[in-house]
Amino acid sequence: MQIPEAMEESSHTPKICKDDVIAKLKDDGDFDNLRLKIIRKLKDNEELRNEIISIVQQSAALNRAGAENMKPRQISDAIYDEVG
Repeated sequence: MQIPEAMEESSHTPKICKDDVIAKLKDDGDFDNLRLKIIRKLKDNEELRNEIISIVQQSAALNRAGAENMKPRQISDAIYDEVG
């Protein structure tokens, strides 16, 4: 089955990757707003909150030298990279 020419991807249109989208969300503050909404939901779910607290406390990112000098966003990003 052939794709009609109108539906073919244009070579002039740049592809947008997920990292670009995430970076834009972070820059616009939307990512931080989403993070705050998630935090509010977690506060309402004590079991999940306790599980996340346990995972974060065991995080190598939090327990490495110099972590106390990191900005909250840097710590959050490092924990996210570690835990996923």
